[in-house]
Amino acid sequence: MFQRPLRALSVSAPVAALALIGLLLPSVSAAQDRTAQQIKLRQSVYTVLGAQVTMMGAMASGRAPFDAASFKTAAQRAAFMASIAPDVFPAGSTAPNSKAKAELWQNSADFTALMADFGDKTAALAKAAEGGTLESVRPAFVAATRTCKACHDKYKLD
Repeated sequence: MFQRPLRALSVSAPVAALALIGLLLPSVSAAQDRTAQQIKLRQSVYTVLGAQVTMMGAMASGRAPFDAASFKTAAQRAAFMASIAPDVFPAGSTAPNSKAKAELWQNSADFTALMADFGDKTAALAKAAEGGTLESVRPAFVAATRTCKACHDKYKLD
């Protein structure tokens, strides 16, 4: 008489365990998806930023003719990307496909200071680009790219 309820209990423990696993998997998957999206956004920001810096660098170095309007647009875009760059590094947004070193989150005060300097220098570059001459933008361009290097040297994987 009592064998049936005991058998039901032995079956329901594995079923309960599977149900619990089923409930937990979506949250793990959602967290992984969120991290992947954060990294993709960060990489997109730096792709746009890198394209602007490459174009300005070609003009600043003489590899491409200087076009004041194009340089100004690129400088404005770079300044905008720099203004949102700090927001694309939320805690824990690292994975094998990320080039951000773990030290970035461990040294958040230093990283924040570097990002603030980056924002200041790219804003100054955009302002200098309003002058419309290569001579007016070259020093600001050099200063802005030095802030990139300072951060990459510490917090970017090669």
